[in-house]
Amino acid sequence: MSPSTVRLIPVLLFLVSITALGAHGDDEGLTPFEDLGRIAGNDLPAISAELQAAIEQAEGLRFAGSAASAGPDVVREWEKDRDGRSGWIVMLEDEELSRQLLVVGDKYYAGALQRFGFYEDTAGGVRLTMLNPETYVRIIANDLESDETYEQLAQAAQACADRLRTLAHATFVLENPLGPVGPVRNLERLRKGKKDMFMMVGPMTFYRSDSQFPSRREEPLEADVSAQISRVADEIEQNLKKHTMSDTDLDYRWCADAETNLRWTLVTRLEAPGKAVLLGITRPRTEALAAQIVGGKRKSDADQSPGLDHLCAFPVEVLIYSDGEKLRVRTARQMFRMDLFFWDAGKGAFMSYAKMPGMLDKSIKRALKGK
Repeated sequence: MSPSTVRLIPVLLFLVSITALGAHGDDEGLTPFEDLGRIAGNDLPAISAELQAAIEQAEGLRFAGSAASAGPDVVREWEKDRDGRSGWIVMLEDEELSRQLLVVGDKYYAGALQRFGFYEDTAGGVRLTMLNPETYVRIIANDLESDETYEQLAQAAQACADRLRTLAHATFVLENPLGPVGPVRNLERLRKGKKDMFMMVGPMTFYRSDSQFPSRREEPLEADVSAQISRVADEIEQNLKKHTMSDTDLDYRWCADAETNLRWTLVTRLEAPGKAVLLGITRPRTEALAAQIVGGKRKSDADQSPGLDHLCAFPVEVLIYSDGEKLRVRTARQMFRMDLFFWDAGKGAFMSYAKMPGMLDKSIKRALKGK
């Protein structure tokens, strides 16, 4: 980390403006991601380790893991099409936001996983991006009947976003921030759960009817619910280690190494003791293909992999919690995730990959069961 004297002036300037950056009017749109700027250097693991150290020293933040993120090269069969670029994810929990999510309901712990992403910039250096917690929470909690409770959660998520921005600016010298990234939706649209993708069944919501975040496993509650939640999470961890790829999954698209690139792996585990466990799973081909698709219409000779700016869409969340009647394991439908995070790829891109969401749903279901 650079000496504190070097950082003091830019951090103070940032803190003066952070309220304006985080605030927005009712008509302003929100995106899933935000580009915070470019960092000098090109060593992704080292830069990520620097952020990890800052998280571990920060009050109210909890480091939750770090992992390499695949670039589109993983699904590019020909050497001439590859540019050698990739990314890195750093995951964390904001304790205050998690607390407020759990006060409203254990199922809203689905919004507890915060994430920063790093990827190599074509202009040199590394770009830093993050998942916008406000956008995500506004979608996760839009089944709430009370507008007051909904807005309170949204404001808590906005405060979390400000804390994440402050952390980033206190840790790095950031240049040329690009700001919002991904599909833009206004606040009314987020509240009503309006979908973009004509192929998607049901609204853009986690918990309304025709839920996009369905139960993948259910069982009666035991006397010790806390122990039951932990046991089921442990079982899923073990299942992930022993699952095998189906022929459909293997045949879907070319990738560099099927054994490595098609295996779903656990990259993080968050726990709210006695209430919920949130697992994060991902795999290289899925990350690579998503970046390839969303970057397709922006691709140029100067930038072969613009879709890396959406890397904070991963990992895929798996939530284990009690709804008071049953223990449930939920994970999102992949068509829903594609609309939520990647709709700016355009209608044509989704038509070209129409079979992908169904294939991913089946693949994840098999992985969670250890098949």
